[in-house]
Amino acid sequence: MDHRTILIVDDEPFVRRALKRALSQQGYTLLETGEPAEALAMLEQHEVNLIISDYEMPSMTGLELLALAKERAPSALGIILTGQAP
Repeated sequence: MDHRTILIVDDEPFVRRALKRALSQQGYTLLETGEPAEALAMLEQHEVNLIISDYEMPSMTGLELLALAKERAPSALGIILTGQAP
């Protein structure tokens, strides 16, 4: 059982690459997708400890994703990222 798995969900590939580059050096197992629906499917197949999600995505917000993810991975923590100015 892997206790260091992070799921990165962002519709911008360069953001996913930057997060992967930073986190892979720390020894985490990383999963990534640009689609919230695919992220939810990944949660059915992998034990994930942390979900890092963009707030603003075309198909659903990061908050909506984390609410749905909580049903599939109740112990996973969630972090929302945004590039939107207040």
